Amino acid sequence: MATFAAVAAVCAVAPQAEANETIVQDGVHYEIFVADNGKKEARIVGREFEATTVSLPDTVKGVPVTEIAQSAFVLDTSTPDETLFYATTILKLPAQLKKIGAGAFGRGMSENGKFPNGVILPETVEIIEGGAFDGVETPKLVIPTTVKVIEDHAFSSMNISDSAHIPASLRKHQVSIYTNNANFELQLTGNDSHQLVGDVFYETFTHNGAKEVRVIGLNTLSNSTTITVPETIDGLPVTEIANSALSTEQMVRFNGSAVTMRTIELPATIRKVGEHIFHGHNVTFDITTLPNLEEVGTSAFTSHASEQNNVYNSKPFVLPKTLHTIGAHAFENTSITDVHIHEDNNIGEGAFIRSQLQQVTMDEGITHIADSLFSDNAIHSVTLPSTLKSIGANAFTNNKLTTLSLPASVTAIGSSAFSGNALTAAHLSSDIEYGTSVFAQNAITDVTFDDSIKAIPAGMFDENELTSVKLPSTLTHIGALAFRNNALQSIELPTSITHIGEAAFRSNDFTAVHMSKHIEYGAYVYAANDITKVTFDEDVTTIPAGMFTYNQLANVTLPHSITHIEPFAFSNNALQNIELPRAIAEIGEGAFQHNNISDLVLSANNEIYGKNVFLHNPLTSVSFAEGTTHIKDFLFDNAKLTNVTIPEGVTHIGKAAFRENALTSITIPNSVTTIGDMAFADNQLTTVVLGAELTTLGSEAFRNNALTQITIPSKLTEIPFRAFVNNKLSALTIPATVKTIHHGAFRQNELATISIPTSVTSIGSAAFAHNKLKKLHVPASIANVETSTFAYNELEDVTIEKASSIGSGAFMGNRIHTLSLPNTLKTIGREAFHKSNLKRLILPEGVEAVGEKAFQNNQITSVTVPASLKTVDLTSFYTNPLSQLILKGSNTVINEPWLMLNNESATLKGLYTNESLTVKYERIGKQNGKPQTLYVAWQKEAKFKDIAGHWAQGAIESFTTKGYINGYPDGTFKPGAPIQRKHVARILNDVFKFESTQTVADFTDVPKNHAYYEAISAVQQAGIFSGDGGKFQPEANLTRGQLAKVLVLAAGFEPGGKSTFKDTPASYWGTPYVSALADLAIVKGTDGFFNPQKPITRAQFVSMTSLALEEMERRKSK
Repeated sequence: MATFAAVAAVCAVAPQAEANETIVQDGVHYEIFVADNGKKEARIVGREFEATTVSLPDTVKGVPVTEIAQSAFVLDTSTPDETLFYATTILKLPAQLKKIGAGAFGRGMSENGKFPNGVILPETVEIIEGGAFDGVETPKLVIPTTVKVIEDHAFSSMNISDSAHIPASLRKHQVSIYTNNANFELQLTGNDSHQLVGDVFYETFTHNGAKEVRVIGLNTLSNSTTITVPETIDGLPVTEIANSALSTEQMVRFNGSAVTMRTIELPATIRKVGEHIFHGHNVTFDITTLPNLEEVGTSAFTSHASEQNNVYNSKPFVLPKTLHTIGAHAFENTSITDVHIHEDNNIGEGAFIRSQLQQVTMDEGITHIADSLFSDNAIHSVTLPSTLKSIGANAFTNNKLTTLSLPASVTAIGSSAFSGNALTAAHLSSDIEYGTSVFAQNAITDVTFDDSIKAIPAGMFDENELTSVKLPSTLTHIGALAFRNNALQSIELPTSITHIGEAAFRSNDFTAVHMSKHIEYGAYVYAANDITKVTFDEDVTTIPAGMFTYNQLANVTLPHSITHIEPFAFSNNALQNIELPRAIAEIGEGAFQHNNISDLVLSANNEIYGKNVFLHNPLTSVSFAEGTTHIKDFLFDNAKLTNVTIPEGVTHIGKAAFRENALTSITIPNSVTTIGDMAFADNQLTTVVLGAELTTLGSEAFRNNALTQITIPSKLTEIPFRAFVNNKLSALTIPATVKTIHHGAFRQNELATISIPTSVTSIGSAAFAHNKLKKLHVPASIANVETSTFAYNELEDVTIEKASSIGSGAFMGNRIHTLSLPNTLKTIGREAFHKSNLKRLILPEGVEAVGEKAFQNNQITSVTVPASLKTVDLTSFYTNPLSQLILKGSNTVINEPWLMLNNESATLKGLYTNESLTVKYERIGKQNGKPQTLYVAWQKEAKFKDIAGHWAQGAIESFTTKGYINGYPDGTFKPGAPIQRKHVARILNDVFKFESTQTVADFTDVPKNHAYYEAISAVQQAGIFSGDGGKFQPEANLTRGQLAKVLVLAAGFEPGGKSTFKDTPASYWGTPYVSALADLAIVKGTDGFFNPQKPITRAQFVSMTSLALEEMERRKSK
């Protein structure tokens, strides 16, 4: 009988000098081993699939059972069908148990097994490994305090209905319990300091020599809407709340709790609050009720996005002077509106971030405001203390400040400190060190500066509403993004300016600007304005990257001093033409892309042009200067050219030089010797004339065009990778000078014929794949036919003169009726002739290897095997109507065939030495001994080994093929086995895809975490199953009468009929449904009896459901 795969793995855990004795008793597998004390003990290592109810004994063969191995009772999830597993019920654990392995009863047991008498661990247990009882369902859990080791998640996600007695020392990462019982009993044992009072768990501890109480957990079973923590417990003051103490991350969680919001009341005696105390809960709490706080942990009162905490202040929240430490983000995302801060409060960054603060009061004496302290609130105004020295980064970011008065004491303001407010005015002081973007994203219209200001930091006034600004005469540096996204129409730059940072004036409303030779400009300084006019100092030599991109320039006059135009400098304008100074040494990538340039005169020195300089211009005319010899890489890539004349004298056309244009024809002059990769790819070329002197053609040079013919120049010795892929070539002459045709060179064309000259010694993979070739002669110069070289053509006649190998898929997908293979042939690759319509095959003498599925899916009936082929694998001829093998040699071995099918999906029955198929060939795996002809027999086998000839074989095979139901790992279907109600619900829902027709309460015995909840809910909401007394009984077997009803309802048949059975009288509730199916010949009964109370078998279920579907289809066709 089948056992769990885990057995093998467990048996290898503790190797012995001698093999351990194994025992099977009552469906449970044991092994006897020698323990460390030298005595024999027994370990449980697995169970039989059919062992449905197990009471684990204390001893086996007189030896105490002390261990349960890793995963011993876990289902093998690699099996194909969950219906093959029967539920396991564990009645009792061994009394002398010492160790329970990882996952021993883990995931899957809540669906497939239970502990109806409880998980009651004996006091002998010392070690419980991780996941041992993960997901187990039981009414009771008892863990003795004597257990020495309990690993993480040992008892995680347990479903317990009544009670749990567990050591108080355990924590949530070791035990987590779900229950639907509001009266669930939780008892902590073994530590008097861990107790429950009201709705909270607590522990005692010593502080400064005195005993105090710390709250450590919450009774999540409570339905209390208000949880009150008392001031004292047993006369001791309650002074601390531990980390996560009032969160939902507790050991016991109540599935059925109706409490969605709780009010938490903490006593005034609390002096310390830990981290994340409300995590996971929806609580209401008044923060002003804690006047004696000394320490608040990180994110102590934080409300996360998934929570609806309402931590608020009923009166102004005055931070106690005793509060010396507030952790980072302590009050994040709360509902505090008003806070008062003392100078003694040490506050972490972001403490009040994303709260609802409207008012902040700060005492004199405060010298520093922490980073992000008040970020993302609703503060309209603030009075800063006169003692303040520094303001941290993002301190007031994203508030509603409209005015700001900085005390004279301030010497430093961090980055973005006041960004994202509603300030309308700002002043920069020379006495303050500013970070970046301090006043960004406001509504500033007025800016003033101290006269001695030398630099404006990066992003300082980014995204404001400035229409004008007067800069101080002392200013030397304007930082990157300093005035970006404003409404400046012009600006007067003082002569002191020496540097303007990147994008400093980007996205304004400038219409005219001037470039000074005295200023160092960053990239994109004037990008995205409305500039129509640009002037330059005569000595300007460089225009920085993106300087004038996205403007309205229709023309521009460049000074003669310009030597460098950097990338994208004038992109996205309206330039109609451009005259470049003679001094130009370099033009960067995309410098003039996306303009309206239609006519262009190029410099003879193409090396000055970067990639895509003229991309997306409506170029209709391009003139090359006299003396041009090179056309640079990418020069007109995606430039929309419809025609171009390449002048005589050009010798080199660069990579992708004319890619993605709209060219329909091109003549390459005789002077051109080199065409780069992708030079003319992705055009609309129908005609190409290649110059006679061309010696080098780049990869994919003419990819994706519409060429119908091409003349290959005689000086070209190689046709490169995908050079003409995806064109419309219908004829091709290859000159006798060509030696190599590379991978995919002519792939995806319309070639009907080709003549391969004897000069060609190598043809790359897929070189002629996907054409329309009908006849092929491979000359003797070709030593190897590569992978997929001629795949997917229309070849009917193939002659190969002298090749020694044929690669994988070389002739796949053709229509070959005549195949001539040379005696030089040694190897035929995998799927070489797959689906090529071959009817007969004679392998020439000399063939030594034939690859897997080399001739798969043809019409071959006869194969002649030469003496040189020493090993034959029949899968080389998979899915052929093979009837005979002619063995020419005496030393040929036919390998043991596996999963061998013919063209009608029949399996191989065997090989025979006579045509009448009565004498079986007995030398499989051995040399044949003599030349002979073997005959092949086929048979259509049953899909499962126990249904051959079964009355429901056809229906079972059809149903399993569609994936509605599966078989067992041992190759059986078990047609006579009963089928459970939950499995019927799942299968019928898959078959009929029910839609909801009613809203009813869930079955009480099918919780939402049940593996079949969705399917059972679907059939219930569709009115197919109604259950009994509010229960569905998912593990019960479905009866024949019950199936009759659900099938009639599911298929929409009318209940009632003329047919009757002796055991379905009119008084029986199911008679109308049985009669309806009987009239339709879906059920027949036996000897006049229907046996409605008898469990339906798997075969009967499949048959009845299949017949019902056929009847539905018949009615639909009418």
